[in-house]
Amino acid sequence: MKRASWEVPRLHSEEEYGHHRKVTWLELFYDLVFVVVVAKLAHHLTEHYDWAGLAAFALSFVPVWWVWISSTIYNERFETYGIENRLITFLLLCGVAALAIFSKDPLHKTATGFGLSYAAVRVVIIGLWVRAGYHVPEFRRISARLAVGFSLSVGLFVASVWAYDELRWAMWGLALFIDLVTPLTTGKLQRELPLTPRRNSLSASVCSRSSY
Repeated sequence: MKRASWEVPRLHSEEEYGHHRKVTWLELFYDLVFVVVVAKLAHHLTEHYDWAGLAAFALSFVPVWWVWISSTIYNERFETYGIENRLITFLLLCGVAALAIFSKDPLHKTATGFGLSYAAVRVVIIGLWVRAGYHVPEFRRISARLAVGFSLSVGLFVASVWAYDELRWAMWGLALFIDLVTPLTTGKLQRELPLTPRRNSLSASVCSRSSY
């Protein structure tokens, strides 16, 4: 069957019929970029292996993990196969690559670049949730809550550019807390929607255990 060059998102429910989607090569490449980011963060931790270093690693690792899990779960629910999927993935790849560039010292020397890179990637992901809500009416209330909560987080990351170190860390912590709590506010609505895990990808082990 010939695929459309441009597709709109739809809520995947193939699992109900015994069909499972496989991870694509593009997604595998996308995951590899995250490996680079985590490796750089881990290298920084080896040079600052104390309680302060562990706290710094956690504060810089959580944004990276949250970008990965957010984009993965979006794909689990609304992945399309047209050219728009590749364009969106390219935008995300640019943002994640920027995170890698600014991962050398993400809480001090490269904090501005790291924070803005995270905000940029999150803007793309927010756009994806809004797009999904626009095309899938039953998801609209969920996407509205996600967009509002995640936008508050992005605003804090952008505002942190003008803050001194200690205040910036507090703003990042609050922003990440908002990021993590926002999906919980949609729990009841989320459970009413099907989720199709990918059996052949690393993301399956995470998504199949997540209510989000």
